[in-house]
Amino acid sequence: MESERLIPLLKVAALLALTVGCRTLPPPAERVTSLLDRAHRQLPVRWDAIQTVIFEIKPHWWWPTVRMTILGYAAADSSTGDYRLVCLSPLGMKMFEISRIGGRESVSIPTPELFDKADFLNSVRRDASRLVGLDLPRQFRVAHWDSSRLTIEDTSAPLTRTRYVLSISNATLLEKSYYEGGHCLADVAYSDYHTVDGVMVPYRVVLRNREHDYRLSLAVKEFHPQR
Repeated sequence: MESERLIPLLKVAALLALTVGCRTLPPPAERVTSLLDRAHRQLPVRWDAIQTVIFEIKPHWWWPTVRMTILGYAAADSSTGDYRLVCLSPLGMKMFEISRIGGRESVSIPTPELFDKADFLNSVRRDASRLVGLDLPRQFRVAHWDSSRLTIEDTSAPLTRTRYVLSISNATLLEKSYYEGGHCLADVAYSDYHTVDGVMVPYRVVLRNREHDYRLSLAVKEFHPQR
């Protein structure tokens, strides 16, 4: 009889333990600050790089995937937001050049027939800044925290939302996602980190554009940080 009365109590205790154990407690503010400070210190401020870029797109659901290999040169300065991205075909023909200097954006496309839709061109232009942008937000809120990852959201732009996922163990940027109106427009994954002149550099970057259903896979061949 005594054991029969204990069974309901044990079930309640187990349920409470499971509920409390599954609850994600907010991280201490000093831990978040320390992690982000470390991440900022590890990121290159000014840099240039040579990369191989694989562009993949499926024009229609019934079409096979179109794949194109491109040679890319990129340079960026996260302190000013300036960048330049030049992409060449395997034969050395310039496919496009996108830059942002002093707040002014410029797009040069010698072969405009490759980008015959204005919205698609604007999407490629936005993705250029997403690819070269290795900086982290200064204004943010903590969205999620567990034993391995910290997720923060940029709070500086009210109409758009950018999520950043960082590794707790080494303070490297793992993922970045761009949202507008509740829909994910694009996401970027960073991996294969190398230490170059004291900074952490992702040698593999994959961007998925969900608006136009294309993918950019970037492999760094040379990377030169500038202090």
